[in-house]
Amino acid sequence: MKTDTISRELSCDRGVAERPRYYARQLITSDDLTLEQEYFRNKLRAHNRLLHGWGVVCGAHVCPRPAAGDWGYRPWEVVIEPGYIMGPYGDEIIIDCERVVDLRTNGVTGCTGEPSMESVDPWCSQVYVPRDLTEPLYVAVKYKESQTRPVRVQPIGCSCEDNPCEYSRLRDGYEIGILDYCPEGDVTEPDQTDIPLYLQSIGLIRGADGLFERCPPCPPEPWVVLARVTLEDDGAITEIDNCECRRIVISFGPYALRCHTEKPTVDHLEPAQYTQGDEDKPLKIVGDKFKPGMKVHLGPGVTVDYKDAVLDTSATPHTYTVKVSLDADARVGEHRVTLKNPDCATTTVAGKFRVDASVTAVPTAEPRRATTAPSVTPRGGRAAGRKKKNR
Repeated sequence: MKTDTISRELSCDRGVAERPRYYARQLITSDDLTLEQEYFRNKLRAHNRLLHGWGVVCGAHVCPRPAAGDWGYRPWEVVIEPGYIMGPYGDEIIIDCERVVDLRTNGVTGCTGEPSMESVDPWCSQVYVPRDLTEPLYVAVKYKESQTRPVRVQPIGCSCEDNPCEYSRLRDGYEIGILDYCPEGDVTEPDQTDIPLYLQSIGLIRGADGLFERCPPCPPEPWVVLARVTLEDDGAITEIDNCECRRIVISFGPYALRCHTEKPTVDHLEPAQYTQGDEDKPLKIVGDKFKPGMKVHLGPGVTVDYKDAVLDTSATPHTYTVKVSLDADARVGEHRVTLKNPDCATTTVAGKFRVDASVTAVPTAEPRRATTAPSVTPRGGRAAGRKKKNR
């Protein structure tokens, strides 16, 4: 993969405030697609710079490079650990592998996602830059955008001046440089003796006049300092300070809030037995961790009325008094009791609530009246009588 390491120098003022509007039968060119990309990228850069700030988010520590065979550390060279940095202009800088930097050179360049190898000219070694070692040096990094993946392009006409190849990708990268000054100077921390003033100074609350501070100005340089390094004349590193001139971005990535909700518990119910058909009967639930608005479910056929519910959490155990009504055909036997707080912390228990069958008078059956059996005329009797009479 061939890469063009010449980067574009970007600043805060991109000047892109429009995006393409697509419509049917539109002829779309590369300018339209590039404009759309730049619009959203510039929005993201402004968001990063104004809402999150700029500086080192995590990692990117500068360390001395160990010598081979456990012989201490090599002169002139430092190792930069992987890290994530927010650039002064809102660009995201990702160092995804360790990089070795020789402090005698201008630094190194790299592309995110590629091996941390520096291409060396076979005819010339690295160019050393004269350094004034009476003053400390600063290892810094800035965002760099590189063109990569060249492809052949169909010529427009028969002109010999057409470029036969074009780069088809833009890859995020970085450039690590060696500076002899701190671009932003020491970071002044706010006074922490007064908490409201401290929160006001870091922009978490409004100022005395009820307004937030004005938008911060655009930084003058794209560098983010990682460390200050002090060397001897022979290149021996005497000091590496990863805090001097380094800006730290407030990040909540490693942290989260833990939920502290507690589920309700049931000790007992007063009374614990009801009868089918009971209406508007008071029920006191005794337990703990009850919250206002807690719901109670007592099984099928049992309705809970919260209109005049009374919750008492002033002492332990807590009490919750409601009214219940039972259907005439509510299921007889033990019912599960379910308590649900407004935060959906739920508890279900068994053996605390029972429904008994209703006791009603069973009507006695009336005695069955005796009936006279109808007379049965013998078969052929009437005819027989007629015969006798004729005789």
